[in-house]
This record gives sequence, structure tokens and C-alpha cells, in this order.
Amino acid sequence: MIKTNLLEGYRSHRELSLEIEQQLPLFIAARCVLGALWLAGRSATNPAVRQVASEWIQVNAKKVQNILTLT
Repeated sequence: MIKTNLLEGYRSHRELSLEIEQQLPLFIAARCVLGALWLAGRSATNPAVRQVASEWIQVNAKKVQNILTLT
């Protein structure tokens, strides 16, 4: 339902092809990977990030796994 509403809202302002819509899960997975990489890099120099990095990297890894399982 959220996805449907999001896409309807987007399409009320711009065209979005079915091909691009079908690729959205891969873009979301890529964003999760980038977030995990950023956390991993910053945790080396930032103690505050280091405290939460491991947990958030695991959360992002699970999101990616779920997305790739669905595609």
C-alpha cells in the first residue's frame, strides 16, 4: 500500500515508466550498501559512529538480502 501510494504520488508530478519502477528495489539495495560502506568508513575515525556502526550495517545487510530475495 505504501509503495502504491508513493508511486501514485510521484506519477501525479512526473512520468515513471514500468521499467524504472521494476528497478527501484535495486536502487534501494544499492543505497543500503552505500550507507553501510559510509558507516564502516566513518567508524574508523569517529567514536560515536563506531558505537552504532555494527548494528546499522547488520540492519542494512538484512534489508539488502530481503530486497534481493524479492527480485
